[in-house]
Amino acid sequence: MALAWGLRGGLYEEEHESHAQADNQQPPPNERIDRPSLASIKKEWAYLDFTGLDSDQRRVLFPVLFALSELPVVELIKLCQRVSDSASSDLAVYATARQDGLAKILEILGDDFPKAWEQRAIYSIERQMLVSISAVFATTGQFGKLGELGSRMKTPTEAYYMGIHSYTTLLRWEFDESYTGKNDGMAEDFVYDCGYAEQLGFENAKQKCLQYSTGSRVMSDSMDLWTARGFVYPYRDDSDRPNLAIRVHRSTAEKLLQDQGLKGEESLWLDPNVLDDQLYLIQYQ
Repeated sequence: MALAWGLRGGLYEEEHESHAQADNQQPPPNERIDRPSLASIKKEWAYLDFTGLDSDQRRVLFPVLFALSELPVVELIKLCQRVSDSASSDLAVYATARQDGLAKILEILGDDFPKAWEQRAIYSIERQMLVSISAVFATTGQFGKLGELGSRMKTPTEAYYMGIHSYTTLLRWEFDESYTGKNDGMAEDFVYDCGYAEQLGFENAKQKCLQYSTGSRVMSDSMDLWTARGFVYPYRDDSDRPNLAIRVHRSTAEKLLQDQGLKGEESLWLDPNVLDDQLYLIQYQ
């Protein structure tokens, strides 16, 4: 299990220490075309302290999360599922590709490829919505809603819902001091290696996981799911208070606030190294 965790779930220390140097290495020829544009986008990424924002700032910057947090859990799930159900094989991108002379490629990929592509994109949005709202509930003390969301994630047929089911357990272990997961069966349902809690920086969750769970499963995409691909970062600040940071395009966020006569204090922006480490963790999980 230690080997499996090292290969699939965690970070090797020497890799972590050298990832800055690796970023500066010359990319292979087939990667050089996209590298400059991706680098320019990434340069503008930043973690913003969602917890430190007032309601007006949250409404302007994160309108979907702001609305979801006000909904009953049942309605929240219905909305997320509606996003998922919007997948359709009748894609404009498919028709455009045919017009652009790519019919041969699409023929090789098969007629189901556009639908699979769209479903993957839509499911990613749905996952990010569910993970993000879970993190909001956890770091704002809405443990009743978090527990209800977690329990309802056990019944849907989508496989990744069980991953979100388990993520809500990690969040409750970490931020709900009295929660053990024994009375409601959540600890028994948690089948993952406790090393995940450590990699997420959840020390409380790690100790409770070791005490109450016997899980040992390691999945290749768990960190990707539980961080919403690096968009959300729930953590404890230096005073041990629950906090949530969300990744944004900094200049865009600042302009949105400015257009509404609002301003984000410099103290709301996390150290760039935190984001860099989180993205590295996901990429090399």
